[in-house]
This record gives sequence, structure tokens and C-alpha cells, in this order.
Amino acid sequence: MEKAGGIRKGAMLRQVVRQLIELNRAILSVIESSGIARHGELHEEILRVLTTCAPAYPVRALVDLLETAHDRFTRDGLSSLGMTPLHAHCVTELTTRLAAPARAAADWSIAARVTCSCTRCASLVRFLRAPDQVRLDWPLAKHHRAHIFEAVDLNDLPVSHVTRRTGRPFTLVLEKTDAVFTRDAAERRSWESDLKWLRMTAEAF
Repeated sequence: MEKAGGIRKGAMLRQVVRQLIELNRAILSVIESSGIARHGELHEEILRVLTTCAPAYPVRALVDLLETAHDRFTRDGLSSLGMTPLHAHCVTELTTRLAAPARAAADWSIAARVTCSCTRCASLVRFLRAPDQVRLDWPLAKHHRAHIFEAVDLNDLPVSHVTRRTGRPFTLVLEKTDAVFTRDAAERRSWESDLKWLRMTAEAF
């Protein structure tokens, strides 16, 4: 069996979060400028976009925006930014997420974020969402295997993929990894930490 790939570190979804965090200082500057210019409509539009784009706009990036504002401005300056709605949005979002039960020990389901709607990606999503299916042996032509490799890697899925080079077509072997559980646990710890900080700083906003 020849290894065709694996979980690529720093794949697209994690890059998106990092890139959004890198924009936070610029976003804060626009929010501050809209207040100075008394451009209320612009300020409202910025907050509307930030609070209505979930899950496309990761809550971790929003909390980082609040943390950056908290560190950068005095108490009066922070209050003048009018970020209370954003703070409340993050509290609600994290509270809702933490209210959901933690992953069961036998639950191998993966919340798929595959945007392609082709039949092969639809089959991939069914495999990902199956709580009791860990492995999929899938005979596929080379270009179809490459398409699935890309979907797995670009979406940073906790799934290994190897090609078994016997028979025709070769068989793509997909297998969910322990990262299904470790990522969930780490994410919940991050939510708990962020929510604790938000509650501690509520009066400042």
C-alpha cells in the first residue's frame, strides 16, 4: 500500500482563522474611525457583518478582535467603540456550543465543510458524517482520487488517505484518525477559556 497523503498541517480552514486574526487591527481602526467620523451606518454595518457571518466567520477570530481591542484601548476608549453587541454575540455563540454534549467515545462523525457538490464529494460527506464508520475502501480512477485528496486536505479533515495499488481502478482508502476526538476536546477547552475571558471583561465593553 502506497501512501498518497495524510492530514496536512496548516490547511485552508486554519489559515483562514489566522488571516482573519491578522486583519483585526485594521478592522479595529475602521471601527474607531467610524466613531470619530460619527458614521453610525458604517459602524452598524461592520458589526452586522461580524455577527451574522457565523459559522463562516470563526468565533475565535471574533474573540481575538475583542481581546485586541481590550489590550489596545483605555476603558473609556473601549467603551466608545460600541462593541457590546459583538461581545454579547460571542458569549451567546460559545454558551450555545458548550451547552451541546461532548462527543461520545464511539462517535466518529465529522461535521463536513466540503463545498463541492459532485457525486464523489457527496459520498465523502456521507462517510464523514457516519458516526460508526471509520474506514472506507473506495475504488476510484486517478483523477477522482486526486479530487478527494484535495477535498480532504483543503478542508483540514482528520482523515488519512492512502492508495492501494492493486486491481483496476486502484483503491482509495480513507480512515478517520484520533484527531476526530483530540480536536474536539481541544476546541471545547478553547471555547471554555474564551467564554471565561468574555465574562470577566463584560463590564469593560
